[in-house]
Amino acid sequence: MNKILKYMLPCFLLLGIFACKKTDTVPASNVVYEETISDIKKNEPVLLTFNNSNNTTTKVIWSVSPTANTTISAVGNMATISFSMAGTYKVTATAGTVSAIYTVLVNNTDYTDYGTDFNLSASKQVNIEQNEPVVFYIHNSTGRFSQIAWKVSQGTPTIDKDTTNKTATITFPGSGIYTVTAIDGVHKQSRSVWVNDPATSNSEHDTVPFILGEKLRIRPSIITIAGVKQLVMEASTTNPYHCPTDKILSFPFSSTNNYSIDYLGVAIASQPCSPFSVATCSNSFASISVGSHNFTINFGNKTFTGSLNVSSGGIYTFTWPDESVVNISPLVVQ
Repeated sequence: MNKILKYMLPCFLLLGIFACKKTDTVPASNVVYEETISDIKKNEPVLLTFNNSNNTTTKVIWSVSPTANTTISAVGNMATISFSMAGTYKVTATAGTVSAIYTVLVNNTDYTDYGTDFNLSASKQVNIEQNEPVVFYIHNSTGRFSQIAWKVSQGTPTIDKDTTNKTATITFPGSGIYTVTAIDGVHKQSRSVWVNDPATSNSEHDTVPFILGEKLRIRPSIITIAGVKQLVMEASTTNPYHCPTDKILSFPFSSTNNYSIDYLGVAIASQPCSPFSVATCSNSFASISVGSHNFTINFGNKTFTGSLNVSSGGIYTFTWPDESVVNISPLVVQ
């Protein structure tokens, strides 16, 4: 179960909305709150809330020192931070001329909220810079880690395996969508990541990870275009982000008997608007054959697996055992 740590600052602090493509550092001119957070595990998400009781909006800037081995996702007045290495870290939140400082003590225990199935997670999935190292973690492997094969969908990335910590550190030299696959001889698991292209980045939007505790709601339907049936999967977050135009960054994949969608994060407007709204996206699969197919959702650094059966009468039926985080409804469409 995710550990959620929320800290409410004095009521005169300003509620902040901010963009988080880059983490700026601003010297703390007036530190009004300090807290030490201990017993945090490696890669355990920590949620910090910089909040007050009024509705004034200003920019909140988050910074972490040291910056190495950390991943920060800032949405609204919240920041979710994880640390891939043990150590002592200082997190600073600044709004205008007031700041809060959190000292986070990370121990050498691995965070293991991945169930009992073979799983692959990444230290970062979106907003990755070219040649920035990303750490991929193996969970619950039934084979020897030294024999795990790593594959990357494109390019010539650098892969550095660490058999002691069961990780592989990968750097991607170019921009785009990369799918990393780990094969332990019995099972395989994939994880997609998004690497920025500085030359074509949209200054009006920023891609951030999902906030801590996010859940996904997916509504399937069937449409017919030029006589061909398509399965449409409309997804939405349960939490609001910035604007009604905010979109979930998603990538569908299909093969002969397997269908999957990777949901990586949210492309948000750099400036908030009114009203706040959930983020959405739509994906479709055409000409799915009659029979049973694997259906997989990668979301929130976890893999959710079910099945999809298509009858000869054109009825699409999902079998989806875990609805606690990713909910598909209705389960039967035609």
